Amino acid sequence: MKTITGHKGGIGWDTHVRGFEVHSSIMHRGVSAIMEGARLIQWANDVNAENAAAADPDSPFDPPYTTAHVGMIEGGTAHNITAKDCRFVLSFRCVPTDPSEMWRARFQAEVARIEKAMKVVHPSAHIDAVERWDVPGLAPEVDGEAEALVRSLTGDNATHVVSFGTEAGQHHRELRSDEQRSKRHRRLHRLRSSRLRDAHQSRSGADGADVTGSTALIIADEGSYVSYLEGCT
Repeated sequence: MKTITGHKGGIGWDTHVRGFEVHSSIMHRGVSAIMEGARLIQWANDVNAENAAAADPDSPFDPPYTTAHVGMIEGGTAHNITAKDCRFVLSFRCVPTDPSEMWRARFQAEVARIEKAMKVVHPSAHIDAVERWDVPGLAPEVDGEAEALVRSLTGDNATHVVSFGTEAGQHHRELRSDEQRSKRHRRLHRLRSSRLRDAHQSRSGADGADVTGSTALIIADEGSYVSYLEGCT
């Protein structure tokens, strides 16, 4: 058994290129979904070359950069008809330092660029891209408690990462979201507590009159919040 401390993330789209059928002898009047889809696939090849050239030599991942991939493709009607449809899945395996939002934006921009040129030939031509998954990556954690526990059980002291996705990245993202919500709620608690004190001082006045009907927010447990002190004095 090995201790895996990091993995790549992933994001992918069901991509449907919709062309306009004409006989291939007048193909300039039609839009071939396959040939336009090939432009998007070639863009993926260009991304791979670009990322490989800029790869971090110290990255523990193999390969040490984000990759784009198309593993399935289908479409077309006949060899002499511009293809009406072309379908494929285009996906990225992202190193943890590359946020999926960046690749989503770049993919969508390239789709829009290709689609714009298609519509110049025929307005009905377009590209549908439906996001199928977004799996966050997991960066190795320095002095992580979970890692120390697993190493104590397995005796594995080497460093290992994998280039595919696992549930660990998803759990890590959920934990970070919980921590961020906890911080926001603590700030809200401090703000409301301050306002409650101000209201109490304002309404009490010099004669020390009771304050009723006030509502404050307290922390019952980490990440658990309740409305409390209705009708407090």
